[in-house]
Amino acid sequence: MAAVGAPVSEPRTNGFEYLAPQPAGALADRWCGASRDVIERCMEVLLVDGVVGLAAQAECRRHLLALDNWLQEAAGKTAVTATTEELCGYLVEFIREGLALDWATSAVESMRRFYAFLQAMGFREDDPAAELDLSSGA
Repeated sequence: MAAVGAPVSEPRTNGFEYLAPQPAGALADRWCGASRDVIERCMEVLLVDGVVGLAAQAECRRHLLALDNWLQEAAGKTAVTATTEELCGYLVEFIREGLALDWATSAVESMRRFYAFLQAMGFREDDPAAELDLSSGA
């Protein structure tokens, strides 16, 4: 419940439940707890719109959930609010661990689809995956 006298504003939700600010010491990203729902909605839209088939959808989901998990553990953020620098850090870490360039290429394509979805839904104005370039190491 809001403190007496605290301003109350109606957040944009685009069909997703509003998340209250987290208590001190919790993950800083207000999308924590809802980011997986956003990823799932994106997967549904990609499939229904014919952008991806079932196999590509499953691969895209794996990439985005892995990214979301990594961001929550590494930065207390989610895939919804990631920056280009954080996406690069994610890719570099896994490439250094020996994952194939094919994996990274597929992960970047999944990120690009996800951020295009977020822009279309009005959740983001920018696309942090737009500038990812694997030819220069992410």
